[in-house]
Amino acid sequence: MFSARPFPAGSEVLRVHDPLYTSRAKSHAHLTALGYTHAQIFQVAQDAFIPPIDAPDDFTNHSCEPNCGLRVSSDGFAMISIRDIAANDELTYDYSTHQEHPLEDMMCNCGAPRCRGVVRSFSRLPKALQQYYLDLDIVADFAARAAKD
Repeated sequence: MFSARPFPAGSEVLRVHDPLYTSRAKSHAHLTALGYTHAQIFQVAQDAFIPPIDAPDDFTNHSCEPNCGLRVSSDGFAMISIRDIAANDELTYDYSTHQEHPLEDMMCNCGAPRCRGVVRSFSRLPKALQQYYLDLDIVADFAARAAKD
């Protein structure tokens, strides 16, 4: 997904409002039994994942050096720019900010200069990077709690 216009850091780039957003969540085991892979599901609680629903987040790629972050609520999410974004830039977020599950590691090919090589649970990120994302308020509550344990 790409931006149609520039956005300064801190801007709401996109909002999805769906009263049923998190009510679609199912367990990891349930969705993988249906054939979904880790690349297709989005974690919204400790063992609650949303399958693809043709929402914009289904088309947003990961980056180890993202330009956006997500603030998720029970009725959707807001995508927030965490640095200035130019028109036609790809919109990305760090999947690790909404991931805390041992079976959800995936290889990363984002191409960022500081690519970590693997997308892992938030609690496995370097502490300085965890704090950076926490300060931006773009970490899922369940992931932030797990990092404190």
